[in-house]
Amino acid sequence: MLQILALLILISVAVDVSRRVYAHRAVFAEFGQRTSIAWFVWLFPIPFFLPLFAKSFFAFFLFRIPLGILFFIPALLSARRNQDGFERSGDERVKPALATAHTVSLAAITGIMGVLALTIYSWVFVR
Repeated sequence: MLQILALLILISVAVDVSRRVYAHRAVFAEFGQRTSIAWFVWLFPIPFFLPLFAKSFFAFFLFRIPLGILFFIPALLSARRNQDGFERSGDERVKPALATAHTVSLAAITGIMGVLALTIYSWVFVR
C-alpha cells in the first residue's frame, strides 16, 4: 500500500516538475541552465513501479540492496547544478525556475529516504 502511494506521489511530482520546467524554459535557456531535470524526474517512480511486476527479482535488488537510490541521483545532481546557477544570477525572474529546482531536490531526497526506509523494513521484517 505504501509503495503504491509513493508511486502515485512521485508520478504527480514528475508531471508537475515537467510542466513547470517547460513553462519556464526561456529562463533556463537565458541563464544557460539545462532542462534535463524535466526528464530525470521521470526516473523517480521506477523503483516503486518495477516491484509490482516481478516481485522477487526487483524487490531484492531495489530494496534489499538499495539500488533504487540510483534512480534519484541524476535528477538530484542536475537540480543542484541548476540551483547554483540560478542563485548566482541574482535576478528576480529566476524565482519560479529556482522553486522548480528546489522541488526536484526535495523530491529526490524524499525518494531516497523512502527507498532506505523500505530497505530497513525488508532487512528487519522480511526474511
